[in-house]
Amino acid sequence: MALYEGIALIQEKQAVVLDLGTDYTKFGFTGEAAPRCIIPSEYWCAAERRHKRVYDYKDVEELYDNLVHMLHILYFRHVLVNPKERKVVVVESLFTPTQFRETLAKVLFLHYEVSGVLWADSPRLCALTLGAPVVLVVSLGAEEAEAVAVVHGCPVLRAMQSAALGAR
Repeated sequence: MALYEGIALIQEKQAVVLDLGTDYTKFGFTGEAAPRCIIPSEYWCAAERRHKRVYDYKDVEELYDNLVHMLHILYFRHVLVNPKERKVVVVESLFTPTQFRETLAKVLFLHYEVSGVLWADSPRLCALTLGAPVVLVVSLGAEEAEAVAVVHGCPVLRAMQSAALGAR
């Protein structure tokens, strides 16, 4: 933990930042320059006796189980914090399906009982770190590449472009 956390006992604890990508998941705390861990978005499934990817699911129940297992690994193996004590900032693509978003919200609120969640799109957060009024954000992911113009903190949705040209 940070050295100054003992001084800030009166204030709230730092929120957790979660970026669930197709290939890699980034997990850390607000106010830190880099994520605490960057791990593959997969876990060991004892029932199937293989590594299972979070985004490989057939129905909502399977996605729910995948997210529960993945978040358990993040909270209790990598950063060792109690999820009930910290708020969560979820960084996501603008193209994240609603079904995935709703299932992640159920996992966070019902299973892990977090106190609050902020959903933030990655182009806006990238632009905010630069402090420039107009930014073109190009994101190269595992499955697709997207380009989004951000003007005064708002993504221009009509100018958004996406192509299935990922790293894979």
